[in-house]
Amino acid sequence: MAASAKGLPVRSRARARRRALVLSVTAGALALSLAAAPAAPARSSAGLLVDGPVGNLSVSQWTALWWQWAYAPPVHNPPFTGPISNPLFDPTGAVCAVGQAGPVWFLAGTSTGGSVTRSCTVPAGVKLLIPLINIEGDNIGVVPPFSPSELRAAVAAGIDTVDELHLSVDGRSVPSDVLFDHRVQSPVFAYGLPPQDNAVQGFEDGQGYIFPVVSDGYWVLLNPLPAGDHVIDFGGAFSSGFSLDITYDLTVSPSGRPEAASRSTRARVTAA
Repeated sequence: MAASAKGLPVRSRARARRRALVLSVTAGALALSLAAAPAAPARSSAGLLVDGPVGNLSVSQWTALWWQWAYAPPVHNPPFTGPISNPLFDPTGAVCAVGQAGPVWFLAGTSTGGSVTRSCTVPAGVKLLIPLINIEGDNIGVVPPFSPSELRAAVAAGIDTVDELHLSVDGRSVPSDVLFDHRVQSPVFAYGLPPQDNAVQGFEDGQGYIFPVVSDGYWVLLNPLPAGDHVIDFGGAFSSGFSLDITYDLTVSPSGRPEAASRSTRARVTAA
């Protein structure tokens, strides 16, 4: 789910792998092999989509950073009792700026599927990484653990069942055949989970440093939008029936970074 996810089990050995379509985080270190996985050439859509590296990182590498960003915050802050603090569970867009920094900002899906509409302000000049629909695979709760190649095969089998993708920006739709050209595999990476109330604990019992991890899915990078108000709608569906439809009412601020942005998480990740 290019937006965020859990919900589509990706397993094949002793215990079916839960996870799913996370369409959009984690604050661990990028202690990974940032050697980009091979990807087929993607066709761009009249200047709207970025094809190629940004800030010396490939789209494949940016997707690993996206997962780190998405899993880093607890679901609530303080855990269990406070307001929502994780973008995958954010019903309004109130935490869209948390952990964001640098030339690429991340949009999020949801961990449970369905539709959500969020309002978000971003600084002018940033590109937007959008998870149309995706899956990540790890060894939480898996004994014996999968190898990275086994994890990659498992998530690829799940993504092979995606049968619908959509993206529109200000009413301008990107053709689905173009979107299906934007399948991206991550490198092998790691993420970190808070000890309590984290993004995976509704599905399995995980915390701390998680390695190895791989991701597969459909992602697009949008070129910077002009200052002002915009509407972005994106999502996708699996043949199993799991689907996402995410709408962002986006304001691009001409004056720079929104005051609410917190750079500490992404600073640690991008410096790793």
